[in-house]
Amino acid sequence: MVEHIDLVIPNKNEVEFIKVASKLKYDKLCFLYDSKSFKNAVKGILDLQKTTKIKLNVGLIINKMNNVVNKSNLSVFDASYKSNALIRKVFESRNVDLICNLELNNLKDHTHFVNSGFDQVLCKIAKKRNKIICFDFSQILLVKGKLRSRLLSRIMQNIKICKKYKVGTTIASFAKDPKQMRYYHDLIALLIVLKSDIKSSKKAVKIVCDKIYENEFKKSKSYVTNGVSL
Repeated sequence: MVEHIDLVIPNKNEVEFIKVASKLKYDKLCFLYDSKSFKNAVKGILDLQKTTKIKLNVGLIINKMNNVVNKSNLSVFDASYKSNALIRKVFESRNVDLICNLELNNLKDHTHFVNSGFDQVLCKIAKKRNKIICFDFSQILLVKGKLRSRLLSRIMQNIKICKKYKVGTTIASFAKDPKQMRYYHDLIALLIVLKSDIKSSKKAVKIVCDKIYENEFKKSKSYVTNGVSL
């Protein structure tokens, strides 16, 4: 059975997020916190889990790579407005699972192609390091007019590169307000409109869940190394 998950960024409104996620028929909900809030959030989510059938997860959202130690079951790096050197370091890091907002860097488009913050070099590293490229729906909601058109063009370009090199992609609401959440079918439909093929779009529904299961297993006593377990 395919499980559906959304990634959200709460601000003491976790209960409201759970209510909306239930109405939208999500199976899982991953709350993303920064490194300062992460430890305290874990216990609170464990208590909330007793009140809902939706599987709750806690993830780490990273803006800097200074001394980051990933103790979460999912880590997301926000690449918006970051230097090329730092982004390259993130792609090489073992402490990051998803990378989002590559399209938001202040890059000038070239005459003959869109400068999307992502290229073949980074894509090959992403494939080697098993990174997932994630598209942030909240950013599409924020921008209007020509800025939205440019953002969508950059997302389309990154989907095209990921398809070519078989790098996993996904999409999430990254909602800070529960009202910003969307039904998962709508998010997948958007990927298809942006030129992701139907097979890849359906895979995007479960790829984050698979990554969480993988990270949970790596923390178990059965795990030895990749491909080896007791």
